Amino acid sequence: MSALIEKLHYNWTILLLLILFINVLNGIFGRISGKKFSTLDLRICLFGLIFSYFHLLISLTLYLTFPFFNEWFENSLINIITNNELRSNLVVNPFIIILAVCFVNLGWKLKENHFKSSKKFLRVAIFYCLGLILFISASGNNILPSD
Repeated sequence: MSALIEKLHYNWTILLLLILFINVLNGIFGRISGKKFSTLDLRICLFGLIFSYFHLLISLTLYLTFPFFNEWFENSLINIITNNELRSNLVVNPFIIILAVCFVNLGWKLKENHFKSSKKFLRVAIFYCLGLILFISASGNNILPSD
């Protein structure tokens, strides 16, 4: 079961990074070209938001089923904070993923508050790019296959 979740997480991460990259490019080109924010642009942004939420759910499932999660019960908080590997797996990566989803969600919400298309494209480009950078940093070496 854990191998299936790891494979799903890997594939979903690649798909999410691709969709967020498309969102960032769409936001930049839409802002530069001055085109109107259409329903296709809205759907592209919505796919980025939905895929990031599903990535969060898959990541939390993997986090709770991963053997590292038992380290919370076996070690003290001081041992977890001082050990680089435990700190990275138990604290930093989940926090970065949650923060990345928050940036994508913030980009979606701020886009809704503007009437001008150029401002919508700018908000999408900035906040989805921040989310993309955070997702890449949280993925680390997990993007490249180890097989």
